[in-house]
Amino acid sequence: MSKQSDRPVDLYQLDVFLTIASMGSMSAAAGVLGISQSAVSQATAQLEQSLGLVLIDRARRPLSLTSAGLYISQNAEPL
Repeated sequence: MSKQSDRPVDLYQLDVFLTIASMGSMSAAAGVLGISQSAVSQATAQLEQSLGLVLIDRARRPLSLTSAGLYISQNAEPL
C-alpha cells in the first residue's frame, strides 16, 4: 500500500484550487469552472488530503488561504 506522499498530485484538483484562490470564493470558482460548488469543495478536500495540508481556512469568511495554500497558489501556476 502506498503512502499518502507517494501519490501524484491530481492536476484537475490543483486547477480547481488555483481557480478558488484567484476568484476568492468556492461559488465563484464553481461558476467559472462550470461545476457545482459541492464538486469544487470535494476536489479541494481531496487535494488537501493527498498533500497532507490544509489549504483553505474554512472557519473564516470571506474565504482565506492558509500559509500553505498561499504558497501553493503563488507557485503552482506553471504546472
